[in-house]
Amino acid sequence: RRVRRGDLVAIVRPGLLEQAPHGLAAVECTLSPALAGTAPGHRIFVDDGRLSTIVRSTADWGVTVEILGDGEGPAAGEEAKGYRLKPEKGINFPDSEIAVPALTDDDRAILPFVAGHADGIEFSFVQGPDDVADLQQAAPSPDGWRRIGLVKKVETRRAVRALPDMVVRAAGSQPAALMIARGDLAVEIGFARLAEIQEEILWLGEAAQVPV
Repeated sequence: RRVRRGDLVAIVRPGLLEQAPHGLAAVECTLSPALAGTAPGHRIFVDDGRLSTIVRSTADWGVTVEILGDGEGPAAGEEAKGYRLKPEKGINFPDSEIAVPALTDDDRAILPFVAGHADGIEFSFVQGPDDVADLQQAAPSPDGWRRIGLVKKVETRRAVRALPDMVVRAAGSQPAALMIARGDLAVEIGFARLAEIQEEILWLGEAAQVPV
């Protein structure tokens, strides 16, 4: 189904598609706490920002958003085709505080193998020093992470704000590095600020002697 600017779309919690308002296009967000952290006026971006929306109302089943931009302008002499809703697309919540641990149960299940075989690990969606501490404390031995490099993937506003504390927490215990996830970060903070924030992250890495 295609949606266009001005349309309303339901973004629902896992397994609740049938509870979406009748007549609205609906998509499922697999991370329920993300929807719990939204409020009217918050922006939600879908598919790396190709579909930009704003939350108009919230409900137990999820949120109703209005399409602000569908990422596909009309060709000369043609009507805009809009955006075709597709499965398995990422969703960004740049205005929402999402209290979700970066370390999942699946991550914990594979940590013994990682600690025994890997030279380094990339930590996605890490947003603060508590996430780093959680990973380090979950190691199968007291010094399990001291010989393994930790690459923290910076991809949210919250991670940028907490970056100095994250660097101290990680680099004080093990080899550490930063990865700037420019695609996700640009969606989160806006493309106009990406170059500025990237430079600041590079300066921070240089000051802390942490590769970026």
